[in-house]
Amino acid sequence: MFVVIGIFYIFNSWTDVIMVFLNVQTDFWCSVPAHLKDIMSIEEWKQQSGQTESSCAIYNVTYPMELRSLPLYTPKVPCESFSFDTSQFTLTVTSEWSLVCSEAYKVGLAQTVYYFGQMFGIIIFGILSDTFGRKRMFVPLTCVMGIFGIMGAYVGTYEQYLIIRFVIALTKMGKYRLGLP
Repeated sequence: MFVVIGIFYIFNSWTDVIMVFLNVQTDFWCSVPAHLKDIMSIEEWKQQSGQTESSCAIYNVTYPMELRSLPLYTPKVPCESFSFDTSQFTLTVTSEWSLVCSEAYKVGLAQTVYYFGQMFGIIIFGILSDTFGRKRMFVPLTCVMGIFGIMGAYVGTYEQYLIIRFVIALTKMGKYRLGLP
């Protein structure tokens, strides 16, 4: 019995540890236009488009153009799409849904939603375990957590990701409240 419960604990702890890898901050920049990809490196693009200070906007000009021919106060426009450095991590929450610049707060929001799920889970499943018993609650919680964990691998939108993380946290703390891993 100890080994079976121990196996469930491994999966249970992954839900917390995975955020270290999903929330990692990676370097990003405005995507290089298709007509420039073959003639300009990423570093040249960053320099020419004015991304040396911030990667959220580029000069409002037609590219390619020489930097020395830019007017002193060339206006910038927000980037339409972003590219990410995939040398260390191929996919993160930030790169999956372009959570940079004005959307950067959503990375922390995902973690906040997760902790709210834990908070509500300990309250809700504390009451339910007192009512129905710990053993009766363990199997359904484990099944729901497993199903939503698998669904998390196929999530398509940021909103779906938040819902899945909330339910996983809810059930995780429900299992914790039962006194089982």
